[in-house]
Amino acid sequence: DFEVAIFPLTPMMKSYIPEQGVLLRSHIFRVGRNSGRRDDPFEVNDLILKDYPPYHVSRNHFAIEKKSDKVVAHDRGSSLGTIVNGQTIGGFHHEAVLPLNEGENEITVGTHLSPFKFRVLVRSVLV
Repeated sequence: DFEVAIFPLTPMMKSYIPEQGVLLRSHIFRVGRNSGRRDDPFEVNDLILKDYPPYHVSRNHFAIEKKSDKVVAHDRGSSLGTIVNGQTIGGFHHEAVLPLNEGENEITVGTHLSPFKFRVLVRSVLV
């Protein structure tokens, strides 16, 4: 089993995630943009980011998923992709899933210019 925590890496992310981080409690953690449509059944996000044109964040951007043997970042069909440890997934790139390293990882929502960047700490735990 895995323990996963997220931490802000930019001033923008500090408005969403406390500096001491947040422990992810469920097996999937979804991130996307606030569209302003409160009852949209197709938008299911645990972390909703306010973004403005030109957008960095898609409405259903990416997820962190705990699998039985690993933790992965999964781009959910975003326009610009997700940068995971320097490698872009999703967007116009073919591969949409990338395993996270045990220890520290860095995720950028959108392009390198995005203010939405955070650190993901993955730790293996005995059950």
